[in-house]
Amino acid sequence: MTTILFNYEKMTINLASLSSAFQAVKSNHGCAGVAGVTLDRFEADLTSNLHALEQEIASGTYFPLPLLKILVDK
Repeated sequence: MTTILFNYEKMTINLASLSSAFQAVKSNHGCAGVAGVTLDRFEADLTSNLHALEQEIASGTYFPLPLLKILVDK
């Protein structure tokens, strides 16, 4: 198993890029993740949530949760 760590210092993270990422997830009909936060709930206070996320990333305290595993029958 390979562990990949991300270096957020090398990424450009700002409100515009976070907002763009949110819109991409929304247009793709994303669903609530393992934390249970829905798009509607996040969007209800979007500016504040994006500011908080930006601050966590900038301070190094943001650690993404694992993806929600969904099995798709083939």
